[in-house]
Amino acid sequence: MQRPTHQRLRKEGGFALLLTIVLVAFLVLILVGLATFTRVETQVSSNSQQLALARQNALTGLNIAVGQLQQYAGPDKDIVTARSDIISVAAPKQAYLTGVWDNTGNPVTWLVSGNEKSATPTAVDPATALNPAAGALTEPVAADESYVFLLGSNSVNTNGERVLLPKQPLKAPAGSVPGFNAAQTIGNYAYWVGDEGIKSSASLVDELATTGAINYDNSVGADPANDDWRAVSSNPEKKVRLNQLSPPRQRLERILTAVDPDLAASVIDLPKVLNRNQLTFLTGTPTPTEVKQSFHDLTPLSRGVLVDTSTGKLRGDFSATTGTAGPVTSYQIQRPNSVTGATNLVADYFPASPSAVAGTWPTFGIGPVVSEAGIRFYFAVSGGNLVLNYWLDAEFWNPYAARLKTDGAHELQFSVKFPTKVDFVVTDTAVPGTQSVSLPANTVLTAKLSTTPLWEPGEILHFYGGVSMDLKSAAVGEATAVTVPATITSANSVDIQSTVTNLEFKLELVGNPTPLQTLTLGTAFSAENPVSNSAGTPAFAYGYEFNKDLLVWSEGNQAQSRDPRLPVMTGAFEETALSLWQVTPSANAGVGFGAGDLNDGARVVLFDLPRQEITALGQLRHLIGAKSYQLGSAWGGGVNRNFDAAFISTVPRNHPWRPDGSEPRPNRYLEVYQPAGAPAAVIADLRDPVNSSRYQLIKGAFNINSTSVNAWKAVLGSKLAAWDHVGVAAGGVLLDNAFFRTEHGAQQRNPLSGTISPVPSSADLGLLSDLQLLGATGRQLTNAEVDLLAAEIVNLLKTRNKPFSSLAAFINAGFIQQAIDNTNINAAITTTTLRHSAAALTQSDLISAISPFMAARSDTFLVRAYGDVQNPATGKVEGRAWCEATVQRLPDLVSNPAAPVADVIDPPLPADKLFGRRFTIISFRWLTPDDL
Repeated sequence: MQRPTHQRLRKEGGFALLLTIVLVAFLVLILVGLATFTRVETQVSSNSQQLALARQNALTGLNIAVGQLQQYAGPDKDIVTARSDIISVAAPKQAYLTGVWDNTGNPVTWLVSGNEKSATPTAVDPATALNPAAGALTEPVAADESYVFLLGSNSVNTNGERVLLPKQPLKAPAGSVPGFNAAQTIGNYAYWVGDEGIKSSASLVDELATTGAINYDNSVGADPANDDWRAVSSNPEKKVRLNQLSPPRQRLERILTAVDPDLAASVIDLPKVLNRNQLTFLTGTPTPTEVKQSFHDLTPLSRGVLVDTSTGKLRGDFSATTGTAGPVTSYQIQRPNSVTGATNLVADYFPASPSAVAGTWPTFGIGPVVSEAGIRFYFAVSGGNLVLNYWLDAEFWNPYAARLKTDGAHELQFSVKFPTKVDFVVTDTAVPGTQSVSLPANTVLTAKLSTTPLWEPGEILHFYGGVSMDLKSAAVGEATAVTVPATITSANSVDIQSTVTNLEFKLELVGNPTPLQTLTLGTAFSAENPVSNSAGTPAFAYGYEFNKDLLVWSEGNQAQSRDPRLPVMTGAFEETALSLWQVTPSANAGVGFGAGDLNDGARVVLFDLPRQEITALGQLRHLIGAKSYQLGSAWGGGVNRNFDAAFISTVPRNHPWRPDGSEPRPNRYLEVYQPAGAPAAVIADLRDPVNSSRYQLIKGAFNINSTSVNAWKAVLGSKLAAWDHVGVAAGGVLLDNAFFRTEHGAQQRNPLSGTISPVPSSADLGLLSDLQLLGATGRQLTNAEVDLLAAEIVNLLKTRNKPFSSLAAFINAGFIQQAIDNTNINAAITTTTLRHSAAALTQSDLISAISPFMAARSDTFLVRAYGDVQNPATGKVEGRAWCEATVQRLPDLVSNPAAPVADVIDPPLPADKLFGRRFTIISFRWLTPDDL
């Protein structure tokens, strides 16, 4: 039966209503979804806008930080940097602020936010700053929003190492914010500048790990095939020796113990490290905790400008063959006159006259030292004439770690000069009374060394020669003839009636007007009792022997200290106990300082001669000065100014070297820099002795005002994995923390005793005799000894309470020598006179090792900056941002990077360049709270 129509309509109407409701609900859902999506998108857009504004404020903080760096650390003269823990503040609240200091030791400013807005740029200082270790502090922003962490627990390992700073408001001008008439805070910023130059550089590697032949020899006429210091099989001793001259890298493994920088993978990866986070990806995988622990000790790479903080000038290059380097040049690039044997381990030098005024620095000369000399007289009668017989005796000491030799072209002669007239009273038994005979003033008596001797390193050879002169008819040297009464038929005794003063002994090259050494005795010889003249024995003698105290010749704080090689020796350099000099002539076999002497029979080596070009200024400590080791020692005085004023570039002179980085150079702590806006540097620019520093930066520069104990541990250590020397088996031996006294000649020395290296460790010292200690070429330290030394250096720096304004001031203060003494590193050397021998570690040894990269200030800085956006109506912070940038100081002047070279280098700076050298950002990254 068919349903009624109204029933069908009622049923269909209900379905339509349901469909309508569903459609309306769907439309409502779409509308709600669209509204929600719009709201989310609006919120995201607002958040992005707030983040962008916060980042702009963070960049404001960064720009202010760079501006502060430019204003205060941009100038060269009398400006240094140091960390705040160098000052003795009682419980400083902030130990990791960076200060800029003047040459009086006063801080000019602390590089943190807040000081840029104060009339006193040191208002925010370590004592008044917020204490990051106090109480339960929230990170990264305080609960009351008043302060912010720039370094937090994710960056450093302890609360005290964090950096906490108050936020600095950014205000909109009055009336610029709708609804407010007064100026309103619309955001905040903060910044902190970290000193990277006081840290050890992680990315340095031993560039000798690469191979490839390059001729690096700078000397004229050198054999290119004999000068490849990078080769593995050809002349490997040159490669080994180069690592003796200065450490090939700083010891990253002393800070990140899991990393071996000498692994092939590390050699490839380390130079690529740009920020600290990348350190965790190195082979060996240092843990994040280890990386955090090293934040204040380790930086990827610190670079330095070659500047003299005392004068504001860029440094001059001592590697140049022309220009201002003077006689130093010849020392640096001089090669051995002849090389013997199958390798270059053994080298011979011919004597060469001194190059400069006696007693001044720099002076260099090559030759033996006249360590003992005398003249002996006796009279005889021959053919009715009175004859004067004399013998000249001398001991010639080779103080170098190389062999000395003479030949027909380098013959030596020895002479004695009597500046005043000497009267002799002659007694004749056959004739009553006495008669006088005189040697006129300026009489010179000479004996030529008839042999062609060769001295081994440290060896003393004894020479003597006799001459008879007829005083009645012959001239005596430069003197006029002396007439003797014919009545004298015999001479039984002679008495000296005149006092002889300023007796002068001289060693010289035959035909050369400049003597090798002239020695004027300070002793006045008075009349002696008559001496029997029987059997032709000497009747009387004049002479001297060098002071037996080795410290006089090696340690500048001694009362009579001097360099034994001085071209002119005057004053009390001899043993004062000798009143009558006599010695029995001995065979030419080599003897010691003197009979019964401590050093009798020893081969005493104090100084070095170059086998190849030097790589660091400190190696010039072997030049002759008023005192030994003047350069680098506390007694160096003005000589140590050279560390501030000069550097050693080792840019090859005779090789078409490419400055593009494809060919390393012997000084691996320098890199080529291209000045902004200037033509590309060419090889001629880098060879310019005056202006080359404009085109170079120190790679791995280390600020000697560093208060990081771990950084000092890394820069003081060294590692030579396969050190070769005469007498060692193929493959060499491991030397750890070795400091060489004779960097060039160390390989020529044989083992001291059995298997003990010529570079003994502290444990070896007790097994060696005094004579063996004198044969050492350097000293090894244990890691524990390096740790003690580093800690004591930092302790002394903090005790001083202010940084040093120059390298010379630091070296002359003798802090490193004091640290060596305070830690008793040389205690095993019990003989006092050996306390400055090569087996004893000295300040000049350490300074020589670190001189390629040491600086008195820092030029690389890490800036952490913060910015936020604040709602002016509610005071609520609606966006935050952190960033980090590495900022580098460069040789270019800030106002005109393309200025002429002379304008860049010569002070005083023009009025438009008072902000000094330009800072630039070389790396940048945004941070998250997890990075802090």
